[in-house]
Amino acid sequence: MLISGNGRGAGKTTFACELIRKFSNQMKITGIKISPHFHIPNEYAELIYADDDIIITREKSVFEGKDSSRMLRSGAGDVIYIRARDKMLHTAVMKLAPLWESRKPLICESGGLIHYLRPGLFYMLNRTGIPERKPAGQQSDLVDKWIDCHKKNFNIDAIGFSNNRWHLNNNKLPMK
Repeated sequence: MLISGNGRGAGKTTFACELIRKFSNQMKITGIKISPHFHIPNEYAELIYADDDIIITREKSVFEGKDSSRMLRSGAGDVIYIRARDKMLHTAVMKLAPLWESRKPLICESGGLIHYLRPGLFYMLNRTGIPERKPAGQQSDLVDKWIDCHKKNFNIDAIGFSNNRWHLNNNKLPMK
């Protein structure tokens, strides 16, 4: 599952953590956070790969304030944090090809990943009143479900995982 948004503060990590909490008692969820912002990895992170344009770590601390720690604290069995400059995102993603191909339940927060992979479900979080760094309209034809962060219409009960794929349970979607 891929979760994206129209900018910072749209609620992407909050939504990812709610999903992890719901499903982690049924199966091992891997959380993935992808960001173009380079920060010094914390001392608890396990380095998986690093060069000048890409840093991939495995989160080991539930006590940090970072989004990856929040995912781990929410019950993810494993959390991978990818920091990659936009032009290198495809290369970074290919470093984890076995993970993508595993067909295991992944919940990924990324703005640019949709350009390289087609997830089982693609959620776009939209929050009005925040500066839009990434125009959501560019990806609108690929979005399975839009979420208005002000309405908190997450409707997690409508999401399922079966046959190695995330899907919407249409019978649990609200009536229009």
